[in-house]
Amino acid sequence: MSAAVSLALLLTLFAASPVRAQLGVDGEITADPTAIRANGSDTSTITVQAKDTLGTNLLVGGDSVRMSTTAGTFPGPCTSSCLATDNGNGTYTSILTSSTSWGTATVSGTINDSLMNGEAQVSFTATALQFGVDPEDTAAGATITPAVTVRAVDGAGNTVSTFNGSITVALGNNPGGDGTLSGTKTRAAVNGVATFNDLSIDKADTGYTLTAAASGLTGDTSASFNITAGPAVALRFVQQPTNEQAGTAISPAVTVRAVDSGGNTDLNFTGNITVALGNNPGGDGTLSGTKTRAAVNGVATFNDLSIDKADTGYTLTAAASGLTGDTSASF
Repeated sequence: MSAAVSLALLLTLFAASPVRAQLGVDGEITADPTAIRANGSDTSTITVQAKDTLGTNLLVGGDSVRMSTTAGTFPGPCTSSCLATDNGNGTYTSILTSSTSWGTATVSGTINDSLMNGEAQVSFTATALQFGVDPEDTAAGATITPAVTVRAVDGAGNTVSTFNGSITVALGNNPGGDGTLSGTKTRAAVNGVATFNDLSIDKADTGYTLTAAASGLTGDTSASFNITAGPAVALRFVQQPTNEQAGTAISPAVTVRAVDSGGNTDLNFTGNITVALGNNPGGDGTLSGTKTRAAVNGVATFNDLSIDKADTGYTLTAAASGLTGDTSASF
């Protein structure tokens, strides 16, 4: 091979191959993403772009880049100050894994043993929701007190006071299937805690639960609680009077219950309930039997009622002191 050809080949190889003119003296540190959940497993990719003395990006590898973090861990036995992976193009990467405690990790680094001017920050954010104050047993239609609270927590169960997102509660277990949760069901967290001070449920039953949800966080379910009937405000016929022969006891026995504002039976009501003829189509029918009965667990049972005159369109009325009465179906 002639000297001219050899020289030409060397010049071609030199032009085609990136050649390091100098070692990197600084680097730009970036994080992607800049916020991850504090669960001990979410990760952020930390990248260093090496630069020369003029601040120009270097396009070849070969530098020694080490990264350090104030929180979280890098892979390997070094965990907090580790040699980054050389990508061969002037960039160097390492993977930062979050801790289980919320806060901010500050990532700095050295390049060829010189401290880089820049740094990157990665926020470790809330991972889940937890009920702080669970709902307690409450009367139907009444505000659940004390107010239910839900907090945003990190992987260690600490309240993340920087969380100010919206948290929504809903009925979880709805034992009767017809309970309705009322009140402001979505609240913005303040210092990591959302407070629900006007929740109520209209139907009495046992074994209700609430659920809590927020975007990007693992939800939670409250402890079980009961909704009891409120104080009676009205009467309702339960077993309506049925068609029967004149003078024969109406069967099955007529029953009347004392109910709260939500239609729930007030199990504590033991007052007297009185039935009487409402519509008396012929005007001469007489209701016989024990027309006043004491309620038992909120229900009065009339098992010996009869009417002496045959006709169509009778009704009964029910009354009790202090309560709104009711009128039966026609029979």
